[in-house]
Amino acid sequence: MSHYSIDKDGLASELSVATTLLKETSPLSTLHHVYSHLYQVKECFPHLLQVLQIAMTIGVTSASAERSFSSLKRLKTHLRSTMSQERLNNVSLLHIERDLSNKLWHNLDDIVLKFADAHKNSRVTLK
Repeated sequence: MSHYSIDKDGLASELSVATTLLKETSPLSTLHHVYSHLYQVKECFPHLLQVLQIAMTIGVTSASAERSFSSLKRLKTHLRSTMSQERLNNVSLLHIERDLSNKLWHNLDDIVLKFADAHKNSRVTLK
């Protein structure tokens, strides 16, 4: 806590008051809901709001960057000698955004038909 210059005693008292306040309200399921609720009375909970801001941002920023870099490292190791830089960038983007690309997989037949209609003069018959 000293790294973020948060008063521990002030935070402890804010936590006890906020706990009582939040028990009286409807159930709040996420940190963002708790933050939004406490932000309405931000003058009463400056230390707690700062801690909640830190908690909501640290995990996301470190995890997403770490995931992207580890994915890229695995791809580069496997494909370094066989691909151009442009293709490596495209494949790494597909891997990082694999949730979105998996959704496209379910519509693969439609995508192939649209591509075939757009390229009717192809040497390979697509449909």
